[in-house]
Amino acid sequence: MNWLLGSIVLLVIIYIWNSQIQKNKIKKLYSRLKEQWAKPKQDTFFDFERIKRYHNNYAFSENTYQKISEQTANDLDLDDLFGYIDRTKSSIGQQFLYNRIREIPNQNEDVELTELINFFDEDENFRLKIQAQLLLLNNKEGYYFETLFNNQTFPKSKYLKSAYILSFSFALFILFTFYVPILFIFLIPILALNLFIHYKNKMVVHEYLYAINQFKRTYKVAQTILNDEKIKNIANHQTFIKKLNTIEQKATFINIEKKLDNEWLILMWIPIEFLKVAFNLEYIAFYSLIGDFYKHRKSLHELFVFIGKLDLAQTISSLKAEPTTTCKPEFTLNKQMTFQEVYHPLIFDSIPNDLSLHNQSLLLTGSNMSGKTTFIRTIAINSILAQTIGICFAKKYCAPYFKIHSSIRISDDLLNNTSYYLQEVLTIKRFIDLKESTIPCLFILDEIFKGTNTQERVSGGFAILNYLNQSPHFVMVATHDLELVELLQDKNYAVYHFSEQILNDNLHFDYKIKSGKLETQNAIKILELYDYPKEITDEALSVKNTFFS
Repeated sequence: MNWLLGSIVLLVIIYIWNSQIQKNKIKKLYSRLKEQWAKPKQDTFFDFERIKRYHNNYAFSENTYQKISEQTANDLDLDDLFGYIDRTKSSIGQQFLYNRIREIPNQNEDVELTELINFFDEDENFRLKIQAQLLLLNNKEGYYFETLFNNQTFPKSKYLKSAYILSFSFALFILFTFYVPILFIFLIPILALNLFIHYKNKMVVHEYLYAINQFKRTYKVAQTILNDEKIKNIANHQTFIKKLNTIEQKATFINIEKKLDNEWLILMWIPIEFLKVAFNLEYIAFYSLIGDFYKHRKSLHELFVFIGKLDLAQTISSLKAEPTTTCKPEFTLNKQMTFQEVYHPLIFDSIPNDLSLHNQSLLLTGSNMSGKTTFIRTIAINSILAQTIGICFAKKYCAPYFKIHSSIRISDDLLNNTSYYLQEVLTIKRFIDLKESTIPCLFILDEIFKGTNTQERVSGGFAILNYLNQSPHFVMVATHDLELVELLQDKNYAVYHFSEQILNDNLHFDYKIKSGKLETQNAIKILELYDYPKEITDEALSVKNTFFS
């Protein structure tokens, strides 16, 4: 009797001890999550090859307003921007966020997303609980989940019928060999064929095994989150959960196979691997399940979006909680823009600027390094964030809901034998093709036609900029060509500039936008500051005064 009582006491002690360990783990996790809140990720490697998989593979949705081009993404450093705003906790969340800033949705309020953001803003316990669940999906396998619904051409088996026949034959001949041992010889070619089928399929199966394993984790996390009362009250997500219940149970077998997916494990696993090969167990189970995934692609995508939207909501809430200035954008139907204290989020101690345009586009001049290219990038980046995640790095943002196109970083395309100038011509031609569209566009250009001579650059630039500046479109162009100021200031272009000063033989930039034409020219003076020979600077001044005065 004493031993029974002692056993019960021991079990109670173990249970209490284990419970305390779990509570301490959760307490440490919550403490870490609180410390990370409203801060960029530190020392994080962004595996963009995997992060971009969902964006690259997912077809346009009906709610897509614009898919940001690779040209614009490169011009605006959107990968770097993603690295700054990424506060996601799961691999799925990362992919969803990346796709979000690269694919502008139609202008309609996502009520569910708004409510989720409010929950994260107001309820810390809810936030920590959801973040802890999302962290369970923070692994490399998570990047492959999208394969289950994005791949329009699932791998098809050439040998499935043969695999069934060979598996049955192998079992039959094993049975017969007990009575006629000589039949054992027929097992050798059957096993050889099964080996071929098994390993031929191995490369295809490998990636999908990651996806299937992640599906099981994601499904369980979604089930747990859906039990929260707040989540239940904002939307009914039970439909996709119920539809996926059957294949989640089937996936258990594949999950076991995945854990054993290593032919060099210790001897105790060799018989299991032999059975997998001899009876084509992995092959048959995989293709049976992959067919179910193909049928339920819509539900799988809904599961992905459910997790992604939760992670997006807590990311936006984290950005809003930062000590930096952010605001909710306002959208107008008029051709006007108003920005107050707008700044570039990737620049440390970025100088905020104000700008207001009414039925005008922007012509911006200034010397190198003065800030003009950074400013037009700032407007474009905030426009994308305003329309994708509903947050801007400014005190006020008011502008139309428009499509964004840019021509900033142009380079030669040697593989296609395309020069710098021709590459720019092709890029701007796409802008011209959009001019007749009734959908507002924001065209961002830096140093238009800098790949050609001055006369034709100014002449061609004037004609194109005047052509593009038609309702309802905006043009923002940064240029060194002061001749364009004289040509465009009466063509509904507001002229602004950035300038620098030389103080105590040092360059000083204030990075503040100023109204009007740039009056100072300091390029030759800068040559002097950097100890160019006086012979060069004197001759440069002489040529300037002779030919350009």
